Amino acid sequence: MVFACVIDGRDDLGALPRALDPRVHRISSATVAPSSTREGGLDSHSDTPSSQYTDHAPPQRSNPGRFHVIVEGVGTSIAVRSLTDADRGAIATWHYGGDLAIYDPGPGAMALREPDHIALVNTDGVLLGYGTTGVEARVPGGRYDGDGSDGSDGGCVDLGLGLRPDLVGAGHGAPALLALMAWASRELRANRFRATIAAVNPRANGLMRSLGFAQTHRFVRPRDGRQFVQYERQP
Repeated sequence: MVFACVIDGRDDLGALPRALDPRVHRISSATVAPSSTREGGLDSHSDTPSSQYTDHAPPQRSNPGRFHVIVEGVGTSIAVRSLTDADRGAIATWHYGGDLAIYDPGPGAMALREPDHIALVNTDGVLLGYGTTGVEARVPGGRYDGDGSDGSDGGCVDLGLGLRPDLVGAGHGAPALLALMAWASRELRANRFRATIAAVNPRANGLMRSLGFAQTHRFVRPRDGRQFVQYERQP
């Protein structure tokens, strides 16, 4: 699997994409559709060849900046934009089931706001998931350096990722996390990343290892005794 990165249609990103993942091998420009409130419409098992994607005029700059990662051979494009009220309403209905029910956002999704939360969408603006950064991505009981006032520690930013339930296990985790990392690299000046994952989520733990994150700590959340694993990735 090979990744291609786009940030605001620019081609002056230097080593950023390849530094995020060695499979990132090229930069192109593409247009990201305006914000949309639509759900669904994405073939989560697409095997569309990368030749389908063509370069377009660079998009207008937005806040947060538009970014997308193309997963060649899978046909997934992921962009970053601001969350809308419709996004938050949709996220509030997501249910994962089983052990992963601990990730069900519920009514709390209506409180998701920038700068700690961003929408992850496809290039048609369809909601695929959301990203979390800073203190909102931390779990009580974990080992976090710094005062926690801005969720960073010497350039280390905490990350959290929530995918639409019907997309879980369909190959979207890696490009979604890379999109979030690239956005945080640019917007938050992150040079290190940290993530805290529930031990009962083997898929997410495997994703962290596959993208070069190393386990640094394991702990129990005081309020319910659930085990979590912390990962960190250096530049």
